[in-house]
Amino acid sequence: PLKIGQEVMGVMTVGTISGRNYSDRDVFLLCSIAGQLAVLIDNYSLYDKMKEKAEELYKSKMELKENLQKVKRANIELGRLNTAKNNFIGIASHELKTPITSIMGGAEFLLKYSGIPMTPEQHSILASVYEGTLQLRKLVEDLLSISRIEALGPLAQKKPANLIHVCREVHNLFVLPLSERHITVTIGGDEVDVPVDEGFVTLAIRNLLENAIKFTRDQGEVRLSGRVLTHAQLKELTPTLRQFYSAFPNNIATAQSYYLLQVRDNGIGIPADERVRIFDKFYGVGDIAHHSSGDTAFMSKGSGLGLSIVRGIMDAHEGVVWVEEAAGGGSTFSLLFPLQN
Repeated sequence: PLKIGQEVMGVMTVGTISGRNYSDRDVFLLCSIAGQLAVLIDNYSLYDKMKEKAEELYKSKMELKENLQKVKRANIELGRLNTAKNNFIGIASHELKTPITSIMGGAEFLLKYSGIPMTPEQHSILASVYEGTLQLRKLVEDLLSISRIEALGPLAQKKPANLIHVCREVHNLFVLPLSERHITVTIGGDEVDVPVDEGFVTLAIRNLLENAIKFTRDQGEVRLSGRVLTHAQLKELTPTLRQFYSAFPNNIATAQSYYLLQVRDNGIGIPADERVRIFDKFYGVGDIAHHSSGDTAFMSKGSGLGLSIVRGIMDAHEGVVWVEEAAGGGSTFSLLFPLQN
C-alpha cells in the first residue's frame, strides 16, 4: 500500500516471470520504496494544488489590480463631479439670490406699504407669493451652506468664541416670532472660549433654534445651555452616541475637555426610530403638511437640509451632534466641541 499516515492513496504491484518467492528483506525493501513513492506522489499532488492556487491568486491579484484602477478612476471622476456639483450649486444659488430678493422686496412692499386696496383673495395670493419666496430663499441658503461645508472639509482656521454670547445673538433674530407665539427662551451656562468657525456655528445654532421653535407649541419653552465636560465624562455618552456614530469616540478630536451645547424644547418630540435619520439630507420627520405646532410663523415644512448642515458643521469641527428625548417631553439637541488641550 502507498500510505501517508493512515491514508491509503494507492498500491504498488510487483510481478516476476521466474516464480521466485520474496524474502522478508525483499518485502521490507519494497515497502520502503512504496513509502517513498507515496511521499513523492503526495508532494506532486500538493505541488499541483499549490500551482493551481498560485494561478488563482495571480488571477485574483490581477483582477484586484484592475478593480483598484477602476476604483481609482471612479474616485477621480466622483471628485470631479462633486467639484462640478458644488460649483454649479454655488453659481446657481448666487444667481438665484438676486431675483429672489427682488420678488421678496416687491411682494413685501405691496403687502405692507403700498396702500393699494386689495380684495381678501388678492391679499391671500400675494401673501402666498411672499411666503413661497421666503421658503425658496431658505432653500438656496441651505444649498450654499452644504456646498461650502463639503468644499472646505475640516475647518483649519478656528477662533475662540463664547458660544453663550453666540446663542444670545441668534436668539435676537427670532424675537418677533417668539413673542407672537409666547415661547420663552432661556440661555445660560459656562461662558468659556471655544475654538470654532463662528459663522458656521452661528448657522448651526440658528438651525437648531428655528427647529425648536417650529416643534414647540405656543406658550412653550426652549432652553439653550452650555457646560464643559472632561475627557473622562465622554464614557457616559458612549452608549447614546454610538447610535449616531459607530466609531465614537474615535471620530472626534482628542482633547482634555469638551464643550457641550444643548438646545432643549418641550415640543412634540421626534419618534425614537427617526432620531438617527433626521441628520440625513432631505429627510423630513413624518408625513405631515407642515412642521409647526403653532398658528403663526414657521408654518412651512422646510427643505430637510437644516440638520444635515448642522452635522456637516460638527464633522468639520471634529465634534458630534445628536438628539435625545427631553425630560418631560420634547427634544434635546446636543453639540459637542473639542476644547484646546
